[in-house]
Amino acid sequence: MTITDLAVLCADADDQTAAVRWYGGTSGGEESGADWETLAQAVARHLQARRPVALGLTCPLFTALGHEPASLKAAGEGADGWWGTGEMAASAFAAGLSNVVWVLRRIRTLVRAPAFLKWADFAHARNGLFVWEAAMTELPRKGGAIDTRAAVASFRDALPDPTQRNVLSVEEAYSLIGSALLRTGWKSNPAVLSTPPLVIRIQ
Repeated sequence: MTITDLAVLCADADDQTAAVRWYGGTSGGEESGADWETLAQAVARHLQARRPVALGLTCPLFTALGHEPASLKAAGEGADGWWGTGEMAASAFAAGLSNVVWVLRRIRTLVRAPAFLKWADFAHARNGLFVWEAAMTELPRKGGAIDTRAAVASFRDALPDPTQRNVLSVEEAYSLIGSALLRTGWKSNPAVLSTPPLVIRIQ
């Protein structure tokens, strides 16, 4: 199902300083910024205009659950090791959750709208906030920035059905983004804790 006038944005935070760079826009224009407040304001403006928003985040948004450690390691390698295992993944995981909770809470103080982790539900509603994870093709240097413009382009290239480009699927997961959506009032059903986000690889 095609969503018209979709705003696609992506934010990348430095896990050492919490500084953020974000980029996005609609088919009619571009926008960017270097702080969380302007990102929250941009998302809220789109939602207030009844324009659906797909917000990508470069930090790990879920972790795979399995019966043995080998299965967890294999799941992480599906995204070239970005979030599954390792010191950098753990650091980004911890720092990212705090940032995500803040920006989701801030957006919600500005506008009320539905939130989605499942593309089919979002496409059916044609409204609200869809959160996805942007995965790199390789690990960056420590402190290196991710190209949010390329991340947005990769998501747009995956339309009209980005689920066909989902690079990482697991049978069982603990959803950190689901936890953040619950914590900030976007969701009320605890089932979201088992719902991983869509993962699109940055080309």
